[in-house]
Amino acid sequence: MTASVQSRLNDLFEAHPHPSGRPYTNEEISRKTFEWASRTGGEGVSASLIQKLRAGSKDNPTSKTLWSLAAGGFNVRPSYLMGDDEPTTAPAQATPATVEDVAKFIEDADVRNLALRANGLSKETLLTLTSLVERARALEGLDEDTPSN
Repeated sequence: MTASVQSRLNDLFEAHPHPSGRPYTNEEISRKTFEWASRTGGEGVSASLIQKLRAGSKDNPTSKTLWSLAAGGFNVRPSYLMGDDEPTTAPAQATPATVEDVAKFIEDADVRNLALRANGLSKETLLTLTSLVERARALEGLDEDTPSN
Protein backbone atom coordinates (compact mmCIF):
# COMPACT_ATOMS: atom_id res chain seq x y z
CA MET A 1 0.00 0.00 0.00
CA THR A 2 1.36 3.40 -0.94
CA ALA A 3 1.87 5.78 1.94
CA SER A 4 0.01 9.09 1.80
CA VAL A 5 1.65 12.44 1.14
CA GLN A 6 0.76 13.33 4.72
CA SER A 7 2.64 10.38 6.23
CA ARG A 8 5.61 10.74 3.87
CA LEU A 9 5.94 14.45 4.61
CA ASN A 10 5.71 13.87 8.35
CA ASP A 11 8.32 11.11 7.97
CA LEU A 12 10.65 13.64 6.34
CA PHE A 13 10.21 16.05 9.24
CA GLU A 14 11.18 13.23 11.63
CA ALA A 15 14.06 11.86 9.53
CA HIS A 16 15.62 15.25 8.77
CA PRO A 17 15.90 17.34 11.93
CA HIS A 18 17.26 20.86 12.12
CA PRO A 19 21.06 20.96 12.64
CA SER A 20 20.37 21.74 16.31
CA GLY A 21 18.61 18.37 16.63
CA ARG A 22 15.08 19.71 17.04
CA PRO A 23 12.46 19.23 14.34
CA TYR A 24 12.17 21.88 11.64
CA THR A 25 9.13 24.12 11.83
CA ASN A 26 6.79 24.48 8.88
CA GLU A 27 8.01 28.07 8.53
CA GLU A 28 11.65 26.97 8.31
CA ILE A 29 10.91 24.38 5.64
CA SER A 30 8.86 26.98 3.78
CA ARG A 31 11.85 29.36 3.81
CA LYS A 32 14.10 26.58 2.53
CA THR A 33 11.72 25.91 -0.37
CA PHE A 34 11.65 29.58 -1.33
CA GLU A 35 15.46 29.78 -1.17
CA TRP A 36 15.66 26.67 -3.36
CA ALA A 37 13.09 28.16 -5.75
CA SER A 38 15.08 31.37 -6.12
CA ARG A 39 18.17 29.33 -7.13
CA THR A 40 16.42 26.86 -9.42
CA GLY A 41 13.44 28.69 -10.86
CA GLY A 42 11.07 26.38 -8.99
CA GLU A 43 8.23 27.36 -6.71
CA GLY A 44 8.31 27.83 -2.96
CA VAL A 45 5.72 26.36 -0.61
CA SER A 46 3.93 28.43 2.04
CA ALA A 47 4.01 27.39 5.69
CA SER A 48 0.21 27.26 5.71
CA LEU A 49 0.17 24.76 2.80
CA ILE A 50 2.81 22.66 4.55
CA GLN A 51 0.61 22.61 7.66
CA LYS A 52 -2.42 21.52 5.63
CA LEU A 53 -0.44 18.73 3.98
CA ARG A 54 0.96 17.54 7.31
CA ALA A 55 -2.50 17.58 8.89
CA GLY A 56 -4.07 15.78 5.94
CA SER A 57 -6.60 18.54 5.24
CA LYS A 58 -5.09 18.96 1.76
CA ASP A 59 -4.24 15.67 0.10
CA ASN A 60 -3.73 16.43 -3.58
CA PRO A 61 -0.76 18.81 -3.94
CA THR A 62 0.71 19.65 -7.32
CA SER A 63 3.87 17.94 -8.50
CA LYS A 64 5.65 21.32 -8.28
CA THR A 65 4.76 21.50 -4.59
CA LEU A 66 6.08 17.99 -3.99
CA TRP A 67 9.29 18.73 -5.90
CA SER A 68 9.86 21.90 -3.91
CA LEU A 69 9.25 20.20 -0.56
CA ALA A 70 11.45 17.20 -1.37
CA ALA A 71 14.35 18.83 -3.21
CA GLY A 72 14.22 22.28 -1.63
CA GLY A 73 12.95 21.55 1.85
CA PHE A 74 14.63 18.24 2.62
CA ASN A 75 17.18 17.63 -0.15
CA VAL A 76 15.76 14.21 -1.05
CA ARG A 77 14.49 12.68 -4.27
CA PRO A 78 11.11 14.16 -5.23
CA SER A 79 9.98 10.65 -6.17
CA TYR A 80 9.75 9.87 -2.44
CA LEU A 81 6.89 12.33 -1.92
CA MET A 82 5.33 11.42 -5.27
CA GLY A 83 4.86 7.84 -4.10
CA ASP A 84 7.33 6.25 -6.52
CA ASP A 85 9.75 5.10 -3.79
CA GLU A 86 8.69 2.69 -1.08
CA PRO A 87 11.47 2.80 1.52
CA THR A 88 10.64 1.86 5.10
CA THR A 89 12.07 5.19 6.25
CA ALA A 90 12.43 8.54 4.56
CA PRO A 91 15.53 8.63 2.38
CA ALA A 92 18.49 10.64 3.61
CA GLN A 93 19.74 11.20 0.07
CA ALA A 94 19.82 9.66 -3.37
CA THR A 95 21.45 6.23 -3.47
CA PRO A 96 24.97 6.63 -4.85
CA ALA A 97 26.26 4.54 -7.73
CA THR A 98 28.92 2.00 -6.90
CA VAL A 99 32.36 2.00 -8.48
CA GLU A 100 31.33 -1.17 -10.34
CA ASP A 101 28.25 0.58 -11.75
CA VAL A 102 30.34 3.49 -13.00
CA ALA A 103 33.02 1.24 -14.52
CA LYS A 104 30.40 -0.83 -16.37
CA PHE A 105 28.29 1.99 -17.75
CA ILE A 106 30.93 4.60 -18.49
CA GLU A 107 31.69 2.49 -21.59
CA ASP A 108 28.34 3.59 -23.04
CA ALA A 109 29.10 6.83 -24.91
CA ASP A 110 25.61 8.25 -24.37
CA VAL A 111 25.75 7.63 -20.61
CA ARG A 112 29.28 9.05 -20.43
CA ASN A 113 28.24 12.19 -22.35
CA LEU A 114 25.26 12.71 -20.05
CA ALA A 115 27.49 12.36 -16.98
CA LEU A 116 30.05 14.78 -18.38
CA ARG A 117 27.37 17.36 -19.16
CA ALA A 118 26.03 17.07 -15.60
CA ASN A 119 29.43 17.82 -14.07
CA GLY A 120 29.41 21.15 -12.23
CA LEU A 121 25.64 21.42 -11.81
CA SER A 122 24.26 22.32 -8.39
CA LYS A 123 23.18 19.59 -5.98
CA GLU A 124 19.55 20.68 -6.40
CA THR A 125 19.75 20.40 -10.17
CA LEU A 126 21.44 17.00 -9.92
CA LEU A 127 18.61 15.79 -7.66
CA THR A 128 16.11 17.02 -10.22
CA LEU A 129 17.93 15.22 -13.04
CA THR A 130 18.15 12.04 -10.95
CA SER A 131 14.40 12.11 -10.39
CA LEU A 132 13.78 12.66 -14.10
CA VAL A 133 16.00 9.70 -15.00
CA GLU A 134 14.30 7.51 -12.37
CA ARG A 135 10.90 8.46 -13.78
CA ALA A 136 12.05 7.78 -17.37
CA ARG A 137 13.38 4.36 -16.31
CA ALA A 138 10.05 3.55 -14.65
CA LEU A 139 8.12 4.62 -17.76
CA GLU A 140 10.34 2.37 -19.91
CA GLY A 141 9.88 -0.55 -17.52
CA LEU A 142 13.51 -0.69 -16.43
CA ASP A 143 14.47 -2.02 -13.03
CA GLU A 144 15.02 0.90 -10.63
CA ASP A 145 17.81 -0.79 -8.69
CA THR A 146 19.84 -2.15 -11.58
CA PRO A 147 20.93 0.22 -14.33
CA SER A 148 20.77 -1.47 -17.70
CA ASN A 149 22.97 -1.01 -20.70
